[in-house]
Amino acid sequence: MCNLKIRYGALEVTPTIVNGTVVETVSPQVSVPDAVVLSPSGNGQNYGADLTLHFRDIENTFTYYQDMWVHDLHPQAGPTSGKTRVEVSGIGFKQFKYENGTLRDDIPLYVKFEDLSTRKTIGEVTKVTEIDNDSFVYYTPKAADGT
Repeated sequence: MCNLKIRYGALEVTPTIVNGTVVETVSPQVSVPDAVVLSPSGNGQNYGADLTLHFRDIENTFTYYQDMWVHDLHPQAGPTSGKTRVEVSGIGFKQFKYENGTLRDDIPLYVKFEDLSTRKTIGEVTKVTEIDNDSFVYYTPKAADGT
């Protein structure tokens, strides 16, 4: 291959070759979130096509998502014993949809707590179970006194 390139939709990047079967690349920045087809080229001119018509094949699809934004959380403090129910409000928590427009339930959202002074994780990374596009609920982990 004399000019290896990867296209993210219409945006072209030059990957780094890791070994004979693996390349790495950094996705280019876009202004609108969406799913795009990845297309490889060995010469920088002829690119592979999507394997299906009218639908993206998942093996060659890269999905850009919208940044999530937190507006508020309540309560903002709780006991170190954990298990405090916290509701977070904002936007973009459940943004992926099926082709028919219904929201996807198979893409999880996780919450992680960090100690502000040490940046160490408190408790386990937790999967959010009560989620909508503009809010979600989680329960706090047990933490050391004073955190």
